[in-house]
This record gives sequence, C-alpha cells and structure tokens, in this order.
Amino acid sequence: VRTLKVVRIKGLSPLGKTFAKPSDFSLAGHSKGAFGIFGTKETRKIRAEFSGWAATNVREIRWHPTQKITKDTGEKVIATFELGSTVEFRRWILGFGRYAKVLNPKELAESIREELSDAAEAY
Repeated sequence: VRTLKVVRIKGLSPLGKTFAKPSDFSLAGHSKGAFGIFGTKETRKIRAEFSGWAATNVREIRWHPTQKITKDTGEKVIATFELGSTVEFRRWILGFGRYAKVLNPKELAESIREELSDAAEAY
C-alpha cells in the first residue's frame, strides 16, 4: 500500500485493472506508529518534555493515539509516544522551539540538537 499526497497528483488514467484488498489488511495496522502519514511496523517509545505554551498544547490536544502524559508539574509535561517513523514527529517537535525537548531515545534527541545547531548557524 502506498500513501499519496493528493495535491501532488498531476493526472489520472484508468488502467482497467482492479485489485482485491487482502483479507488481513487493516488501515489502523498499516498506519500504526505513524505521527502523520509515514509509519513502520516496528515502533519505539519516545519521551519528550514540554514547557510553557507547548505544555498547555500537549495537555489539551491528543496528537497521537499512543500519547500519554507521564508527568505533569503544572509548568512542565512529560509525554510518551509509541512511534515508528519520526519524520513528521521531528517537524512537530521542532515547531515548539525551546519549549520542547526530546528526552529519549538519545539518538533522536542528538539529531534534533544537531539540526537546531545547523539552523542557528544559518542566522
């Protein structure tokens, strides 16, 4: 199964072919671990800390079915997510700027730190 972005489709041509959906196919299973459209079958736990307006946002909105608030001090929130691909999660977490920090896995936290460092150099 391929996931396509509709606005990028330039044209369609009927092929006169049909297909049968496999009996064991589940859209929920196919998109498991996705934080948007990109998912994988294997997932891993991601822990992130949010403060300020980002903490309020994460408290009020359930961004992912696996999202769990594991600690809430009033000023800060720690949330966990079970994700496969982190492509869209990275964009989302970067959107919070200094109000969000990935705690685990360490390699994801490090790659985001490197991206922020590169962005700072651009200015």
